[in-house]
Amino acid sequence: MKNISMIETNHEKSYKNLQRKFLIVYLLASFVDWLQGPYLYRVYMTYNYTKTDISFFYIIGFLSSGIFGIIIGIIADKFGRKKLCLVYFISTTITCLSMTSKNYKIHLIGRLFGGVSSAILYSTFESWYIGQHINEQLDKSLIGLTFTKSTFYNGVNAIIAGLISSLISDNFSYGPTAPFLLSIPISIITLLICYTSWNESIIVISKINLFHGLKVILFSKKKKLLISLLIIQTIFETVMYIFIFIWTPIVEPIKPSYGIIFGGFMTSIALGSYCHSLIEKKLKLTREIILCFSIIMAFLSIGISTIGIYLQNSYSSFGTYLTLASFFLFEFTVGFYYPSICFIRGIIVPENCRASVVNWLRLPTNIFICIILLFIKTNSPDNCLIFFSSTVALGVTALFTLNFTKEFSNYQKYCQLNNSIEKI
Repeated sequence: MKNISMIETNHEKSYKNLQRKFLIVYLLASFVDWLQGPYLYRVYMTYNYTKTDISFFYIIGFLSSGIFGIIIGIIADKFGRKKLCLVYFISTTITCLSMTSKNYKIHLIGRLFGGVSSAILYSTFESWYIGQHINEQLDKSLIGLTFTKSTFYNGVNAIIAGLISSLISDNFSYGPTAPFLLSIPISIITLLICYTSWNESIIVISKINLFHGLKVILFSKKKKLLISLLIIQTIFETVMYIFIFIWTPIVEPIKPSYGIIFGGFMTSIALGSYCHSLIEKKLKLTREIILCFSIIMAFLSIGISTIGIYLQNSYSSFGTYLTLASFFLFEFTVGFYYPSICFIRGIIVPENCRASVVNWLRLPTNIFICIILLFIKTNSPDNCLIFFSSTVALGVTALFTLNFTKEFSNYQKYCQLNNSIEKI
């Protein structure tokens, strides 16, 4: 009994130590990203770029994230995920430096590096942690707990970053470029922390194959689960980015404080992740059921947004306030969604090509966002139509997720049965 107790204590210490290492570096990396986000558009405006130019910069960023993300994933799996996480801090430093220039070509280069940074931040950090968690033979169910914490603290992170970026941009002579300049020393310090505290996890791959991750998704034994995951992730996150792009003009009629609303959105995400943890502990719901619940909530919140936007034509204030309330609900849903989807990815995606597969899973989202951005800028469609289409897409995804929940649950039971047989 003492030996069992000692093993459990050692596992708990190892888990907490690994979680602490991951969260310190990841949250600082996210903090740098949050510092820049609110002022990217504003910096371009100060350089007198047109809306078409700015849209093109954003499209270049998303294309870069999608295309280079695939290459980054393969390199991370071949040569080490820690190395690619270190590249993130170098890449984001180059992006920040580009914002001090008024040269159009330098800004294009900056967006290319910005896309690379995004691809690493949203795939390789996660892949490093899950790889280390599995290599240390820790309980896989604890992976979800780490991502619940990271989502919660990331919401708090965004609020603090928003306040600091607002403070320094308003009170220093550098104006909206100040948050980008502050990001540089923080990136360098975090790079050093990552270099000294993280272990490298090199996955031995015989040769680099650009389409290996895609082949795993389409032809492996887990193809049904992976394709289902790709569809759910693509629809939800595409709708999320549409919301990010157009929420500002939608709430403009009530002349709100955008800083307060942004802080409210981030608080909603933090509350969502906290409630995710609470429901999981108290109600003992599995993460696939919570994922399904989050998609249904997203469907309802975007549906209410559609009604609110429609009512803006006749009842401007009421329609806008109804839409704003539904936006807070949607952000709460995002806090529910991320811990579940990260855990499920951690279980389904094969460890030997994790970063590559995760980036292939992100590619359709980047492509859809670019297409939608081009469509919005060239056709100026009605916001009500955009949100109605998003509601329909989420409704179909909710039905699809119900089936995925059963398949994933059966897969976990199958894995548990195999593990039990191996122990015997």
